[in-house]
Amino acid sequence: LVLIGLFLAQRGSLLLFGYSHIAHPAFDETASGVLACDVLDGQLRAPLFAYQYEARSGDGLIEGFLLVPFFKLFGRSLLSLKLCALVSSLFTLICWIVLLQRYHGAWAAIVFAALFAVPPPAFARLGLMGTIASHHLINPIAALQLLFLFRIAEAGGGRAGVRWWIGLGLLSALGTYAFYTVMILSVFCVLFLFLSVPLRTALKGMPWYAAGFAVGLL
Repeated sequence: LVLIGLFLAQRGSLLLFGYSHIAHPAFDETASGVLACDVLDGQLRAPLFAYQYEARSGDGLIEGFLLVPFFKLFGRSLLSLKLCALVSSLFTLICWIVLLQRYHGAWAAIVFAALFAVPPPAFARLGLMGTIASHHLINPIAALQLLFLFRIAEAGGGRAGVRWWIGLGLLSALGTYAFYTVMILSVFCVLFLFLSVPLRTALKGMPWYAAGFAVGLL
């Protein structure tokens, strides 16, 4: 909790007192805010996927929907967009703490949290830049993928519930849609499962993984 407090204090101070250092020099950071504004206005001015901005990455479209409550609560501003990136970064930190503490011990989680909470300035600034400038949404998705992956591997021979396989498939699809390089992690997850659980368990679980992946792409 102390390290999470330090994280919030450090990132909050950048937002409030060092804003000029986290303003992206290009224009693409604000692109996803267009969809959020149109949703709040109650009328889309273009087909939905026209708001995606980049054909190769869907995280701009995802962030557009995530920005709706931030724009509604805090106003339609770049500050609200960066608050969304801050929440994404906070969720990533919490997921990694849970993952490391469960599988590598408390000290590993503490060291990671300390490095994440008080990092070099460039890392902290990048964590407050919205999509498309930073593609920050792939970070919590990847952390959740690994949590689901190791939960299945930990359970071993057939003891992991179907929901874990479906969830891993959903996250793999969502991550791949958000940014295409996440496909590398998804392939790793599949290979890791075939190597870490009995072959019979992997073959039984893969149809559920594939079903989750298919639903995630819809």
